[in-house]
Amino acid sequence: MLNHYRQAVDGFTNHKYESANGDLRTTLEDLVTRLAEERGYQRRQRASQGALAISFLTENSRDFNDENGGMLLRGLWKLSHTHGSHPGQSDPDEARFRMQVITATARFLLRHFPADS
Repeated sequence: MLNHYRQAVDGFTNHKYESANGDLRTTLEDLVTRLAEERGYQRRQRASQGALAISFLTENSRDFNDENGGMLLRGLWKLSHTHGSHPGQSDPDEARFRMQVITATARFLLRHFPADS
């Protein structure tokens, strides 16, 4: 996850907005999949594990459901997959928004699902 995030920051910093968006999407997917695996999720033999991992987290957590962050995460997941990484060219504002919202959500998830739980 950290490597993808660093690549996203590098892409954003160097005005490669489409690249940054793709790396942010991969960061989010890797994070939710790893968090779910730490709690018993079995990774499937296919690409795109994010939606399944998010469903696992919301269905198997007492205090993380649709009312307590799950809907936010589902919405962000859908937003990050609109017709591929992003339909057309990404501009700086749109890439900045994705950077901010995915960073904030990652911090929320890491705090909500600490490594020692």
